[in-house]
Amino acid sequence: MATYPDCKFVLASTPFGQRGHFYKVANGNSSAWLRLKVVASECSRISTAFLAEEKEELGPYVYSQEYEGEFVASETQLISHASILKAINDNVEIIEI
Repeated sequence: MATYPDCKFVLASTPFGQRGHFYKVANGNSSAWLRLKVVASECSRISTAFLAEEKEELGPYVYSQEYEGEFVASETQLISHASILKAINDNVEIIEI
């Protein structure tokens, strides 16, 4: 990329929780990225029977990430990521002690 600025950089993955570089890019506001989401049920080569079997075997948490492209919170997470983001307030005055 440093030697060929017109190159295309493809970032492809399944989500792994609500963290990391892929999560930031997928949920960010930068116009530098074209975001496309393709889920397994949209692929004609994957049967619904296979997906049902996988959902049963993996459970909803892992299945949602691997086959539905969802950035889900950890099964063991006490406070949701959405709740943490709601709690952030830049208008709180910092008091020096």
